Amino acid sequence: MIGYVLSEPPDLRMDGADGSPGAAGEAGSPGRTGGATKIAEVTIGRLSGTLLLLAAGGAGGSGGAGGDGGDGGDGGTGTPALRTPTGVLGPGRQGAGGHGGDGGAGGKGGNGGISSNVFISLPPASAGQLRVITVSGEGGRGGVGGQGGRGGRSGAPVTGVRPEDVESPRAAPGCAGPDGRNGLRRPGPAVFVNGRRVEGETRS
Repeated sequence: MIGYVLSEPPDLRMDGADGSPGAAGEAGSPGRTGGATKIAEVTIGRLSGTLLLLAAGGAGGSGGAGGDGGDGGDGGTGTPALRTPTGVLGPGRQGAGGHGGDGGAGGKGGNGGISSNVFISLPPASAGQLRVITVSGEGGRGGVGGQGGRGGRSGAPVTGVRPEDVESPRAAPGCAGPDGRNGLRRPGPAVFVNGRRVEGETRS
């Protein structure tokens, strides 16, 4: 009949709880290393026409994209003021929104495949009929970093009102994750014809 009676000094239990920070995004998986070109020996006894030899290392795989950071939680609404025979309790403050989680880093691109030597033996008179092209093993592209999560809203200033129904300030968003590094480029295989290294056409 006389309302609430304070038996102890008021504490902060009337305040709205702060929102939890958003979880950080997971890092992207690294790309796989490109396949290696194994050592090879080719023997040609007789050659008619033109022979095109293409020797190449495998390209590295692309890194995975980083995960997006989680959104921060909304703050809780404070309890309104309570009038008691011994004084007024409250009102509680509205809780602050949680910070957004940082985005995950992008995965590193895989390195290009390592190339071994290629040895070719053929009649010297047919050496001019051989065309050699070597291709380097390209590194994979690094993955894109994840986006930062949104900051949570502050709690509503009035009990019974949802934070999303009012213009509540937001906490700081999370930072975007850095992009992954590109993989290393490996040179193409060395080609030897009749024991001599040839400088064939090089492509990337």
